[in-house]
Amino acid sequence: MNKDSPSTPKALLQKRATPGAGLKQRWVQLQGRMLILLVALVLLIFIRPFFSERSVLLGFFLAVLLLGTLYAISRDDRRVFIIAVALGGPHVAAIWLGPIFLGEVGPLIAVVFGLLFYGFVAWILLRFILRAPTVTADMLYGAASVYFLLGLAWAMAFALVEMRHPGSLSIGQPGPLVWDDFLYYSFVTLTTLGYGDITPLTQTTRSLAILEAITGVFYTTVLVARLVGLYLVQLTLRRTGNEQP
Repeated sequence: MNKDSPSTPKALLQKRATPGAGLKQRWVQLQGRMLILLVALVLLIFIRPFFSERSVLLGFFLAVLLLGTLYAISRDDRRVFIIAVALGGPHVAAIWLGPIFLGEVGPLIAVVFGLLFYGFVAWILLRFILRAPTVTADMLYGAASVYFLLGLAWAMAFALVEMRHPGSLSIGQPGPLVWDDFLYYSFVTLTTLGYGDITPLTQTTRSLAILEAITGVFYTTVLVARLVGLYLVQLTLRRTGNEQP
């Protein structure tokens, strides 16, 4: 057998070392599914204050977010895709078309399915992160996406409680709470900032606040430990020359 044939390890290494191969690999990695989802989540939180809850543009962006989420979590798993569509479809439809066809029931449907959808997506991504054998860019994008999804899911939970039991949350300004208030309070609680401008008044909302604060601390602690552990393993394998390709 010719030792310079294309099937030898030496030839394979030379092929991988061709100019531009590493740059192309990094570019493909940056175009991963998790990056698309993370960008969509950040944009959702950033542009949300500029649109009303009944804005057509907001509904369109939520539909784009749904498609990006389905693309990120499907990964050739038909069951995951079907469940995500069954949960995310009614959520987006209720926000976009609910005020026209569903009336006062629309917001309730949107919140319930939103809670289930964001929670399900967070669970799927978290499973991917915990099973990942190495630290990759996609893993980091997915980890950040899970944090945003947790904040969205808890915001839906607080909104649902407030809908069923008005006055469960108190805000230091006149008027009823809107979606932006729930989103703000959720991330303030998740990050354990606790500004105090919105306070829980019932046992249910207080319990939810406790659970969300614990979730935020526990997630970041476990995530950092996981990333450090995997990176140390990769570093050890790299130094000993046994790193997997």
